[in-house]
Amino acid sequence: MRVAHEKANVALLVIGQILFLITSITVMTLSGVVGLQLAPTPSLATLPITGMMLGALVFTLPASLLMKRIGRRLGFLLADIATVMQWHVVGMFAPSFVTGSLIGHFGVYRIIVVGSLLLMSAFVAALFGATLGHFLLALVLLGIGWNFLFIGGSHLLTQAHRPSERSLVQGINDFLVFAMVALGSLLAGVLFAALGWNGIQWLMLPFALVTALLVWRQSRQVSASL
Repeated sequence: MRVAHEKANVALLVIGQILFLITSITVMTLSGVVGLQLAPTPSLATLPITGMMLGALVFTLPASLLMKRIGRRLGFLLADIATVMQWHVVGMFAPSFVTGSLIGHFGVYRIIVVGSLLLMSAFVAALFGATLGHFLLALVLLGIGWNFLFIGGSHLLTQAHRPSERSLVQGINDFLVFAMVALGSLLAGVLFAALGWNGIQWLMLPFALVTALLVWRQSRQVSASL
């Protein structure tokens, strides 16, 4: 039984790593293309992605030392933590194979609303407890919701500018996305210390709710104008 469980964990890890590397390569490629359009000289085209990689390198070692010092507060086994994170990564990237088809069939606004509702479901699941099952359910829902929102938002971005503005708008969008990622990473510990686990969930719920309501309202306006 244990051998079968370990094999399943290895398989999930392989799938997660494959999806992660595919996404990483896509991000680096797109960043290089956008950088080439924005940079005054081709030699500076990869400067944005270089900065991102250097930032990850600089913060990786301090993060590992901090985790070593703090330890595991809830006492989960490393294998259990790995399983939860593997399924979270699968939830983030596996739906990408069908998200485009879902957008074509149901419309981008509905997919974004569903993504927001999935995020809200993840926050609610996290509020109900701090067991391994709660973490697994919350992170899988979070991953799928992120996928729907990210791909849906990227689809809307292509409709929000003229062809001549493509490079500028894409560059601004990438900057804002990575800036929010960095800001969220920096604030996570501060918010957790100040608000606690449940407080963070309550803090994030209104953002997902407002997003769903605004997108639903926009979809109604678009439908009425057709």
